[in-house]
Amino acid sequence: MEQINQTTALKTGHASRGRMRFNIYGGAAAVDRVAHVIRGASAMQAVEALGHHLIVDRTSLQQFADIANAKPGGLKSRFTHPGLSADGLGKLLGRMRDFRVTGDRVIGDLHLSDSAAKSPHGDLRDYIETLAEEDPAAFGMSVVVGGYGAWVLSDGSEQADEGYRPADARDKYPTLRVTEAYAVDAVDEPAANRDGLFSAFSRTTNELAAQVYAVLDGYDDISEVIGRFIDGGALPAEFRALADEYDIDEDKARVFAAHYLQRRQTCPATRINLAAKAATTESVQMEKDNMSTDAAQPTAAVPQSNEWLTALQQSAAQAMIQASGLPTAVQARLNRGQYANPGEVETAIADARAELAALTEANVVQIGGQAPRRFQVSDAKDEARDIVDWMFGVDGAKVPAANMRNFAQLYVALTGDSEFRGVFDPSMIMFAGATTATLPNLAVDAMNKVITQQMTRMDHWRWFERIVSVEANNGTLHDMKWLTVGGLTNLPTVAEKGAYTEIDPGDVKETSAFVKKGAYVGISREVIKNSDIMQLQAIPRGLANAAIRTRSAAVSALFTANSGVGPTLAQDSKALFHNDHTNLATTAFGTDATAWRAARAECFQHTELTSGAVLGIYPRFLLVPAELYDTALSVLGYGEGMPVTYAPEAQDRGFADPRPIPLVVPNWTDATDWAYIVDPAVYPVIQMSYSQNPGGRVHPAPELFSVVSETSGLMFTNDTLPIKVRDEFAVGVNGPRGIGKRNVAG
Repeated sequence: MEQINQTTALKTGHASRGRMRFNIYGGAAAVDRVAHVIRGASAMQAVEALGHHLIVDRTSLQQFADIANAKPGGLKSRFTHPGLSADGLGKLLGRMRDFRVTGDRVIGDLHLSDSAAKSPHGDLRDYIETLAEEDPAAFGMSVVVGGYGAWVLSDGSEQADEGYRPADARDKYPTLRVTEAYAVDAVDEPAANRDGLFSAFSRTTNELAAQVYAVLDGYDDISEVIGRFIDGGALPAEFRALADEYDIDEDKARVFAAHYLQRRQTCPATRINLAAKAATTESVQMEKDNMSTDAAQPTAAVPQSNEWLTALQQSAAQAMIQASGLPTAVQARLNRGQYANPGEVETAIADARAELAALTEANVVQIGGQAPRRFQVSDAKDEARDIVDWMFGVDGAKVPAANMRNFAQLYVALTGDSEFRGVFDPSMIMFAGATTATLPNLAVDAMNKVITQQMTRMDHWRWFERIVSVEANNGTLHDMKWLTVGGLTNLPTVAEKGAYTEIDPGDVKETSAFVKKGAYVGISREVIKNSDIMQLQAIPRGLANAAIRTRSAAVSALFTANSGVGPTLAQDSKALFHNDHTNLATTAFGTDATAWRAARAECFQHTELTSGAVLGIYPRFLLVPAELYDTALSVLGYGEGMPVTYAPEAQDRGFADPRPIPLVVPNWTDATDWAYIVDPAVYPVIQMSYSQNPGGRVHPAPELFSVVSETSGLMFTNDTLPIKVRDEFAVGVNGPRGIGKRNVAG
């Protein structure tokens, strides 16, 4: 978290902390390269804001989401890659919108603008999309908010932060209360720049530099110590505490150290004064023309040989160039240059970026046969990809030239097979570098894009994603074990100098095997020759629909198997829904909240494994057939306006007792049965795992494969261009707690 302004007073009477910055990494859920939207990007997380003595809780998250959603057009987003000059701001990426609280974080959709692809700093849009796709752990968002700290007391009330901790405070720090939201910036390199070089403090980089200079100037042998560090040594132990306090990693510290030595070589007598002055004016240059006459006199305080200084300058320049992120060949060219000071290195880096941007716009950069993804460079394969995207109906695909809107002509241009015999003819192709597999691979790529787009439109069929926890796997296809652990309700008291009591937690498990769903999808010779574009576009949409419906049916079957009582559990040889589990009844939903309140109380009273303690969790989701949906909305108070009488179900009373969310299960055919289940983020009950997504957490798209060999020379199998689709997953329940069913007669 980075606090940007000084403390001011709010009209509420609370002490404002001004603008504050909170960073979160590893938060990109899905990248839509067609619409240029990063969907489900994490913006803010409920954590302890280390270094600022603040707690971010769910109320903080909801306040931020509400304020951000009230902004017309959303919050602006910039690309921030802070360096010593803190010049990361001002690189506009676009706008972040549709904020919502999910679990312990706020997520939103980052809409990247066209101008971000034409930035003087390069194609920032493509870089951000690539980073989110290929290295999501390095993708992060940094929110800038305004607010104040308030103590949350043990009874749930709040008290203004007056500089001391109340005796009955719930937490060890005040809790953030958000009053304004300003921006959500994209950041990268969390390991090297977790919160910015000096981002844990409220002042500017130069002001903090003055503080660090003051500490470093207190050491007589600092030049030799820093020299060894710049040459590749470890951060000296005596400065480790300083680095931890300012949250500086070794790479950034090495560059800062080079700046420090260069400045001290120039004017050691005025180091602290100039740095402090720069902190307030933001424009003072620490060079000889800003020094007093006395300060400019030579000093013997820093005996350095020219050879040693030259080596230090070269090491510092190389570190800055390496941190620039420029291509290796460009870095090698810059490393051969001679630089008198860090400013010249920064200028050379900026010039190199501008040069690459200019070459990009002119489309003259060719590196091998493939354009680098970080820069917008067009080649023949890119042109073919754009045409295929349009053929298969990818949203936002460019309309190709008139002579390339015919799939048959594109097929001939990529394969040379003018007679449509299914034989690849390299002497007749029009796209250099094309192989037998080029067209199938481009088709798979386009179909994957369409499938991703189509899946986002099938929200009503993706109901199960709200109630399922997606688990990681070890990459094998061994049966998944859904584990429930109990017996850990309360920790025993430990007397002074007493021994700790060993707890033996109980556990039970259910197992589910991976099930492979898939088929061949054949693009027939006739479709290609007749250029049947409508059929081409229908194929990926149909695949997306089939995959989602298949998953929906698998989860739905857990509620309807065995005449509506669900699968038999291994832990007690009884059905999932059973009277002994106190999660089965025959009560109709009715037209008021009576049945729902009974179900809610039933769920709350479910007992923990082995200990018998009350689980104490209310159901979050009400599952109904389509016939009961309108009734559920009415009973739960959804719709415009407020209820004329008090209806608890229409109020969201907090995370412990949330307002229930009705979900239609489209696979259910019984018009009267209904069910409930708790939030999987609080207590997972239904669990899934996908072989194509061993990391878990999100539901992936089904896999598509081209089955044409690059060297076979054959395009067709039984007069079709074959594409294989596969969706492989395991699904099951871990036990009867937190879930219930109502099998209504008739």
